[in-house]
Amino acid sequence: MWAFFERLLDSSTLSPHGICLLWEPELIWLHVLSDAVIAASYFSIPVALSIFVSKRRDVDFGFIFWAFALFIMACGFTHVLSIVTLWVPVYGIEGLIKALTALASIITAVILWPLLPKVLALPSPSQLRATEAALAQEGLHRREAEEMLRHAQKMEAIGQLTGGVAHDFNNLLTIISGNIETAQRSLNLWSEASRDRLTHAIANAAIPSIFRAAVCFVIWNP
Repeated sequence: MWAFFERLLDSSTLSPHGICLLWEPELIWLHVLSDAVIAASYFSIPVALSIFVSKRRDVDFGFIFWAFALFIMACGFTHVLSIVTLWVPVYGIEGLIKALTALASIITAVILWPLLPKVLALPSPSQLRATEAALAQEGLHRREAEEMLRHAQKMEAIGQLTGGVAHDFNNLLTIISGNIETAQRSLNLWSEASRDRLTHAIANAAIPSIFRAAVCFVIWNP
């Protein structure tokens, strides 16, 4: 195994990639600048992904972001070695980096495909907005129902109070009518004793009348 890696890493018999480009400056710098820009982008993407996953620990499937970060980082190293091999024929190291990149890509793909149905099942922003609107509408209906229930309970209490007042008022009217009948009979017998009884009956009838007026005032002016 070690002999295999020695042969793989031996670049003494190899030529740099620049020879294939005939050391044309335009071609050399075109490859250098292109690979440098791609490598810089590949190195920045994993940093952004790692910051995102670190700050947003509530995100589901965070591990897939780390897998993408490692895969893209390995891709960045392959472009760096593409620049190096223009002058230094380290094709063995470049091949090993590409092999590691291939392994990272396989692992990422193996992780991603089983997660695809779960990711597709996640609600979209429009679905979340629709759910939020439905919840808000349900809350509005609930508040309206609670308000109607409180109003019904209030009306029920008022009805019970009115029934009690009517019952008491009926008792008062009974007292009034009884006293008036007594006064009528006393008038028919008109004597000194009858006059006293009449005065007493009228006084008894006047008291419930005053109480009736007070009750009506409380009911209509709560």
